[in-house]
Amino acid sequence: MPSAARTPPDPPPPRRHLAAVPDERAARLAHVVDRLRRRIEACAVAPFDGMVWLAHLGSDGKPRLFSRVSDPVGDLDELYLLDLLSTLEAIGLPGVVVAIWRGGGQPAAVDRRLARDLGHRLGAGGPTALDAVLVVSPSGHRIVRPRRAGHTADRPAGAL
Repeated sequence: MPSAARTPPDPPPPRRHLAAVPDERAARLAHVVDRLRRRIEACAVAPFDGMVWLAHLGSDGKPRLFSRVSDPVGDLDELYLLDLLSTLEAIGLPGVVVAIWRGGGQPAAVDRRLARDLGHRLGAGGPTALDAVLVVSPSGHRIVRPRRAGHTADRPAGAL
């Protein structure tokens, strides 16, 4: 039997290279974190694990006021949550970014619970909307996603 001439297989399609889409929200959060870092560095109190800062946002999404919560987030209970909500109500700006200092850069379970509980409470059409809960570390920041059943990934927002 004569050998049949083999035709080379079709080359694979070119791989797609996905370019990052410019994300206005990511840039805005990076700006908030930058301003927050300057506030932390200027503060007489050195940052410690669980330290919570609130970046109160105007209607344009820009930070108008920063405040530090006196107690670190440790054991999240109803009283801690009510204290945060009353602070937000008293200030009355339309948005807030909650930043939690974690030296290792990884969110703790309590951070995810705080993101979930604040999201539920502030997502009910109140005067202040939760823009994001972030974990801030010496090397970057990360958006904290509430843990859902079967879902464990947090989306990095900055270099960690």
